[in-house]
Amino acid sequence: MSDGFWDGNAPYGRNGYAFGSGEFVADWRPVQEIGIRMRDGADVLSSLGVVELADGRVYRFAHRIAGAHWGGQPLKSASLLRQSFADAARLMVEMETGIGRADPVSLADAAAKVDAL
Repeated sequence: MSDGFWDGNAPYGRNGYAFGSGEFVADWRPVQEIGIRMRDGADVLSSLGVVELADGRVYRFAHRIAGAHWGGQPLKSASLLRQSFADAARLMVEMETGIGRADPVSLADAAAKVDAL
């Protein structure tokens, strides 16, 4: 599963808080996903998004640019969220609108998908 998404905070305890030093996300089966591409040359990410998995977990995910230094960690990372999919997606669009690093067409598409939730 070396091509899967790496969660640097996992594994999580029963209370949902991280207690480990990272692992690949198990059972990555998305049921809904909203992603945003970054502008060329912007930041250290090529894209990011929010996904809800089949078991109800919600993650923020990112595709890192290969040329950046990641200390040997995989280029696909994910972080478990304590929000609903809709709330997480809405916040992501709001944040990326304010930051200005997202591709405008991709951001508009993501915003339309969030509005439809």
